[in-house]
Amino acid sequence: MLTREQLAQLGEHLRGTCKQIGAAVEELEMGDDVDETRLEADLLEVDTELCVQCGWWHEVSELQYSEQEGGGLCEQCCDELGVEFQ
Repeated sequence: MLTREQLAQLGEHLRGTCKQIGAAVEELEMGDDVDETRLEADLLEVDTELCVQCGWWHEVSELQYSEQEGGGLCEQCCDELGVEFQ
């Protein structure tokens, strides 16, 4: 399990990219045994979330939750799907 500081570093490393969590953890040399599903949830604590449509990482505030899509959508994906971005 990563410390809060490591999570923050990982979130910063991921935002603005479409990297897989495992690849980012490896690049930052944070260990080999990672549970990507758990880390994706933990990253919410450091304001980092994956757009469920395009797979790019964003700050949570940059995403619009869509019940239909089952998660957050970035502004570009909202436009493409006709979802109102607020």
